[in-house]
Amino acid sequence: IAVTAGGGVYVIDNPNCSVQIFNSEGQFMGRLNERYFIRKTVTQIDYLSVNKDSPNTVESADMERKENGCPAEITVNKSGGVFIAGTDNQIRKFGRRGELAWEISAKEKGLVFGPVWRETSELLIKSDGMGNLYVLSRLKSKIWKFSPEGVLLDTAEGKWGFDLPRAFAVDAQGNIYVADTGNRRVDKLVRK
Repeated sequence: IAVTAGGGVYVIDNPNCSVQIFNSEGQFMGRLNERYFIRKTVTQIDYLSVNKDSPNTVESADMERKENGCPAEITVNKSGGVFIAGTDNQIRKFGRRGELAWEISAKEKGLVFGPVWRETSELLIKSDGMGNLYVLSRLKSKIWKFSPEGVLLDTAEGKWGFDLPRAFAVDAQGNIYVADTGNRRVDKLVRK
């Protein structure tokens, strides 16, 4: 969930692979450009029960649906831009009117954020007071900083290295605080 300075609310709707938009009074306003969250579904049949009397008839099947490309993390910046990290490890920025401003593809940029998870993204995202985007890869134990235009500005791994970082925050000055669970500490990365 993310809230804009004007009170608009963006909510990730996992079952429907979308982002719902509400105004400050809680009224549903619509969905954020669903065409960018394409559901790629693969059906895997785990168990089949065949009717003995009619071998060509399936009585029951246990099926598992696997999806990639759905929104998993969301944040907004002070100018109303909406950043979304998907389960496909793609990061998208949308403008105030819901238009796609840019998309960061790990593969195209030559970056390795981490493996694609089926249920959730292993990426956490935050925005600072200047509109920059910070991306924390929990598995890679690394932070990337992007400009509001999507240009890679910096990377960080902590003074002694992170071990299983699980959460992070960015303050008004651009300092980064990382909950470094593997090392049982909170790391503060001071803005240069």
